[in-house]
Amino acid sequence: MRDINLMGGIPESFNNLSSLENVDLSFNNLQGSIPGGYLSLTALNLARNQLSGPIPKSISFSPELASLDLSENHLSGQLPSELGLFNPIALLNLSSNNITGKIPHQLIKREYERSFLNNPQLCANLIPTVKRCSASGSGSHKLPGKYLAMIIALPIVASIGIILLCNLFGVRGNRVQENNHETEQKNNHEAEQKNNHETEWKLTSFHQLNFTMDDILSSLGEDNLIGKGGCGNAYLVPVNNSREFVAVKKIRINNRKLDKNLEKQFIAEVELLGSTCHPNVVKLLCCIASESLKLLVYEYMENESLDKWLGIGVGVGGKTKKRASSSSTASTSTSTSNRIGNAPLDWPKRLQIAI
Repeated sequence: MRDINLMGGIPESFNNLSSLENVDLSFNNLQGSIPGGYLSLTALNLARNQLSGPIPKSISFSPELASLDLSENHLSGQLPSELGLFNPIALLNLSSNNITGKIPHQLIKREYERSFLNNPQLCANLIPTVKRCSASGSGSHKLPGKYLAMIIALPIVASIGIILLCNLFGVRGNRVQENNHETEQKNNHEAEQKNNHETEWKLTSFHQLNFTMDDILSSLGEDNLIGKGGCGNAYLVPVNNSREFVAVKKIRINNRKLDKNLEKQFIAEVELLGSTCHPNVVKLLCCIASESLKLLVYEYMENESLDKWLGIGVGVGGKTKKRASSSSTASTSTSTSNRIGNAPLDWPKRLQIAI
């Protein structure tokens, strides 16, 4: 019954049709208010009519209602506080009416940003297309000053009391817990350092090194940990009196049996990066191995890996943290001057790096 020039009002008996599921009376000249009911509806479209009055509260209790379009009418009053509370409405359009008041919290969603356009007296604080509500709120009753002061002061006083009690009874326990945690970390680090010295290590270098094997082994603590992955941990290790850094990928071997997948990855990285010399590919400086650990020492990629600048995970205008990569991804340490801000590289720059 859409766009057939219907006139007059919607009869009250209309909502008694229990089998009615989809009603579309849009683009007509219907007048008057919207009668209540419609408990069996899944879709109601009364857009572009001359309907007035408030939106019936009973519409909020329609359990199957998925689409509601009442746009471009003369509806007034506040939105029912229950609308969308019991049944989320997938398609909602109440724009171009005279609805007033504050939008209920359950309707403050991104998908409803354009559902309330052209309602000058409607407000919400988290929908950019609707004006912000004033601090006092429309039609609110002001409390006397002394009661308002009491309401503000009581939570503050209660919070201070709780904090004092927590400090009184919890400070000793917290100190003991902190001391135990620090002791445990210290013991773990000392045990690992002792194990490193007792273990037989083999160093294989692929470039001239300005650090020793002990410089690497003594710096694999929690303070230098920068990442964890499925194959092991990654560390940022200072060398050459802390003026330079290297990235260390640690692959741990459980029960002294090398997992086949880890073995393949380890051999592939050593063979590929150890024999590759390219200004845009990260350098594998050396390999340090024992029966239970494999350490791959890379140059530190200050500007992160090439995939970051090819458009993967780059936020417009976002700041990028420095990190060390533990994969064989191409380095961007030589391409800083080729980028503009944090924008991904264009295709000519990608070709230039590739060749």
